[in-house]
Amino acid sequence: MAVCFLDRMMKKRKNIKRKNTRRKSGNTRLKRKARIIKRSKCILAVLCAVLLVVTTAFAIAQGNKPRRSPNVLLNMDKDVVCGVDLSHFNGEVDFEALKSEVDFVILRVGYTGYSNGKINADDNFKEYAKAANDVGLPVGVYYYSQATNKSEAKAEAKFVLRHIKKYDVSLPVFFDFEFAEKDGERVGRLHEAGLNATENTEIVNEFCKIIADDGYDYGVYASSSVLSNELNTNELDKNAYIWVADYNKKVTYSGKYNLWQYSNTGRFDAVSNGERDVDLNYWYIK
Repeated sequence: MAVCFLDRMMKKRKNIKRKNTRRKSGNTRLKRKARIIKRSKCILAVLCAVLLVVTTAFAIAQGNKPRRSPNVLLNMDKDVVCGVDLSHFNGEVDFEALKSEVDFVILRVGYTGYSNGKINADDNFKEYAKAANDVGLPVGVYYYSQATNKSEAKAEAKFVLRHIKKYDVSLPVFFDFEFAEKDGERVGRLHEAGLNATENTEIVNEFCKIIADDGYDYGVYASSSVLSNELNTNELDKNAYIWVADYNKKVTYSGKYNLWQYSNTGRFDAVSNGERDVDLNYWYIK
């Protein structure tokens, strides 16, 4: 009887020890789980903080970018719209009055010197751009290039982007590709470079790529002769607008185009009191 009683007591003690061991093991697991949860919460908090910083930085960056509108001309109930392109050569412009006569303006933002290759801003661009924005005229811009390689075209494009960022430029940024002339003969660095059509096309595409990367529409301006003989238009970026200059009764360039500069002798009372010629353009919407 005494032996049996002792055996029962020993078993009972062993059972108690097992229970205590299980309790300790359970408590250890709970503590470990609590530590894991706490660590996970800390990691999550750090990730949330990083995400907040990144999101805020992105929002600030977006807020500093220029205000870009869709091409409003595409929403007009017209097959063709009319506009002018302007530079400081056109003098004083009454944009409020001009708005009643045209649907859009394309402003020269700058140019490269054909002899020294220096990049310059158009003297009247800021004034014109602000005034056109103020009266609600859709604005595009062009840059008169003399780039002889892709590096120079890239520098010109970046110059353009810096100068238009404060304004609402809802129409394309055009690469003005033309040779300087004197007494009817081609002169200047672009002519002297003697580039072929493939090289010229690569330069245009480089400029357009930089413009496109910043979110603007883009295109190339050139005469029918230049488009036909100095560029491989089938190798131009497929989304580039083509703006052709041709003062004949019809365009002699055989490829597709979006805009036609059909005259350089337009007159408006709103532009230097009608005393200076203005370039006239059709934009084919449909």
